[in-house]
Order: sequence, then C-alpha cells, then structure tokens
Amino acid sequence: ELAPHKAKLWHKLAEAHLSMGFIPEAEKAAQRFAESDPKSIKPLELQVQIAMQAGDQEKAAQLLANAGEKRTPEMMGMQAQLERQRGNAKGALQIIDRAIQSADRPLRLLLERAELVGELEGPQAKMSTLAALSKQFPKQPSLLLRLAEGQIAHGVSTSLKATGKDSEAIKAGYSALKADQGDLNASERGNLHLDIGELLAKQGQLDQALHQFKLAIEAKPNAAGAYLALGKTHAKRREFTAALSAFEQLIDIQPEDVRPYCEAARVLKEMRNYARAEQMLRRAQTLQPDDLEINRLLSTMMTL
Repeated sequence: ELAPHKAKLWHKLAEAHLSMGFIPEAEKAAQRFAESDPKSIKPLELQVQIAMQAGDQEKAAQLLANAGEKRTPEMMGMQAQLERQRGNAKGALQIIDRAIQSADRPLRLLLERAELVGELEGPQAKMSTLAALSKQFPKQPSLLLRLAEGQIAHGVSTSLKATGKDSEAIKAGYSALKADQGDLNASERGNLHLDIGELLAKQGQLDQALHQFKLAIEAKPNAAGAYLALGKTHAKRREFTAALSAFEQLIDIQPEDVRPYCEAARVLKEMRNYARAEQMLRRAQTLQPDDLEINRLLSTMMTL
C-alpha cells in the first residue's frame, strides 16, 4: 500500500484508475490524495473530474461550490461543461471565456470554447474557430484531434462530406495520432481510433478498420462503440465467432445496454443457433419491453 504522505503517487493512481473507467477505485485514491495534501486545490479538482466522468452532476456541482473562489481555470472549464449539459450553452461560453483569461495553458479551454461556438452557431463556425486556433497553436495533437473529428463529422467545408472525401478525414486523424506525444488522454485516443476505423470500414478497408477498433478498445477498454463496431465488422466478414465474442464482451462491461444483445442475436441467427438468439433478444426485451424493433426481431426468431 502507498504511504499516505506520497501525494503524487495517490494522484497518479487516481488518474490511472479514472483513465480505465474504475470510478470507485479512482474516488478512493483521490480521497487519499486529498488527505495527503490538504492545502492543495488539485485533489478537489480531480474529485470534480471523477464525478463528471461518473455522470454525477449533483456531486460535481457540490464539489465546485466547495471550491468557491479557489476554483482553477480547469475547474471553471468543468463548471462550463455542467452548464452545457444542463442546456445552458450561452452560460457555459461565458464561464469558459473567464477561465481562458486566467489560464496559463489555455488550449484545452479554447477547444472547449470551439465546441460551444459550434453548438450555438453551427459546425461551420466551429471549424472556422478551430482553423484560427491551428495557426496560433501549430502541430498541437489535441487541436489536430478536434480538426480531424470536425472533418469526420462535418467536413473541412460543406462540400467535403458531400463529395465523399473521407480519405481527407482519415488523413487528419492519422496526423493527430502521429503528432501525439502524450497530450491526448486515453478517451480522446480511443475516440479517434474509432472514428478512423468507421471511415475505413465505410471505404471497405475492413482489415485496417478492425485494427483501429482494437486500438480504440486498448485505449478505452469500456468503449461501447468500439466493441459494437468491432463485432459488426467481423460479422460483415462472416467471422461470426469473433463477432459474437466482441458483443459478449460488451455485455459483460455494460449489461444494461440493449445493443449488444440485438447484434449478438443477429450473429447467432446467421450461425443457426436460434435458441441462443432468442435468449439474447429476451434479455434485450427485459431491458426495453416496449421497443418495437426488439419485439419484431423476437417474433421473427420465434418462427424459426
């Protein structure tokens, strides 16, 4: 066990648990960090981050209130996220602007500001804001990430997506990954690998897509989207055992998510294992008894 006075070690341990999605363990380590360094605001900042990732808005808001005037720019950024989640994008933008003024390293806050600009004024305004930042902060991995994600979602211009130039977005994604030297967190890397993989799959490059989905899972082991994409791609290649394994792993991680049950049922149907397919759909129906698609699939399966 780590000695209580080793605040930095408790800090690193809490961050490691958080990056893997182990919320209770992260909370315990963060509490030991706070006890080891009671005069620092950093433990409270980390506790807010943990509460935010856990989806506990009430706890995050209370912790921010406890910080009072000692709130760091990073904590103000998280307060802005709370306001955004509550549907108050304008209020969030005002908080972000105040945080940027006092931040020594404002890039992450500026990126959050670009997201809010996009929400308030549309995707083109967001991309224009990111393009301006890219001139101010050249070759920054986190900025390249947002540019890549913007290209993937909306295109560099309104014509990019319409002309089907997915390769431009893929290239931007690879550039962000190549430039990264630890600046991107695990969640950002995982999301980027997933985005690249989905575009590769769309182009029919299934081998490369599978590789990206596996990298996404390595970076973000609890990423539902990556497991779903991995399973669907294996199914498209008629690699049904591998597809089923991906869906079953997601069921173990997120048993309340109906999607892997439905996808597993489709795979089991292709494998002619109708009894297990029906079992999967009945478990999905238990979670969402009024879902029309689940009930339709179940009715079809029961006739086989």
